Amino acid sequence: MLVFIMLITSKVNAQSITIDGNLSDWDAIPYLHTNATGTGGELTAIKAISGAQYIYFYLEGPESLIFSSFDLYIDTDGNPASGFLSGGYPAGSGAELLIQGDVSSTGNVNIYAGSGTDWAWNWSTGYGTSEINFSALVALTGKKAIEFSVKKSFLGTIGSNIGFALINRVEWTATGSIPTVDLGGSYLQISTADVLPVKLVNFTAKADGNLARLNWQTASEQSNKNFFIYRSGDNRIFPKIGELQGKGTTQTANFYTFYDKQPLNGNNYYKLTQVDLDGKETELGVEVLNFSLSATKVNIAPNPTQNKTDIWFAESKYTSLILTGIEGKVLQKANLKPSENKFELDLSNYPSGIYFVKLTGNGDSDVQKIIKQ
Repeated sequence: MLVFIMLITSKVNAQSITIDGNLSDWDAIPYLHTNATGTGGELTAIKAISGAQYIYFYLEGPESLIFSSFDLYIDTDGNPASGFLSGGYPAGSGAELLIQGDVSSTGNVNIYAGSGTDWAWNWSTGYGTSEINFSALVALTGKKAIEFSVKKSFLGTIGSNIGFALINRVEWTATGSIPTVDLGGSYLQISTADVLPVKLVNFTAKADGNLARLNWQTASEQSNKNFFIYRSGDNRIFPKIGELQGKGTTQTANFYTFYDKQPLNGNNYYKLTQVDLDGKETELGVEVLNFSLSATKVNIAPNPTQNKTDIWFAESKYTSLILTGIEGKVLQKANLKPSENKFELDLSNYPSGIYFVKLTGNGDSDVQKIIKQ
């Protein structure tokens, strides 16, 4: 049986995985490899994904599975032609490391010191749960499963892809392998890149009157709860000024807009971050926008608008608002309370064109143009 090399770059966020025996973390992650029926002994399927610090594995077997000790061969440079060339995987192996141990996270790491198919390994170091951590074996419907993690830094220098093969042993007798040891077989391969929960296409900050308009676009989102927006002046202290809800998990493009209604005079540094469902926050980018604020008393955004727009003004400044068409016909009137500093204007029922909004009161007035698209 021929086992092809499989390269997986998952769009699932590895940061949501915790090695605790609750295997629901793995539901959205695809299988990396499934052994053909009747092959591989006690090991039947595996999932794997790389995070920022760890590579995570999920392993399945039948209800009779006993998983107590193992051999894990790792091709750390992703080059199947270098390192130990296993006779069991002649189509591609090349292991630089052999980790041998048990699920209590006691064992050792051996570094290959030979060439080709020579069995020549030098003991390097032991390890504990901070380097390789296993959950308990979990009984599922018709099968058993176990999850474990391997710390990336513990493997030394690794390539953008690594290969691996796992042998299950009971009292040092091999009872299973994944992928199947085969005359045409090869190691499985995974990407070691940490997959970001949000793929950001662009992030911009532009002036819109006396407001700052922040726009960003995502190509995909995974377990994305919120976006946080922070702002700083030249002191580079970033308080949070707002947030927008994310789209959860989606592979479609999404567009977001946020208005800073009170930008600083001078440089404004806007930092955009993303927050996972588990609370992990990731910085996406920083944009700078310089303002020389004018004495404009009224700000309107969005303008142009397709339906609704917001009008901002100082509290107790105005007592009434009038909307007129370009010919001067009065279309709307509203009384403003002293505590109000924002009015939502709905133009949904009016045709596209130019409109004017006039605010008056307390001996002052201001007229602004609004474009309905």
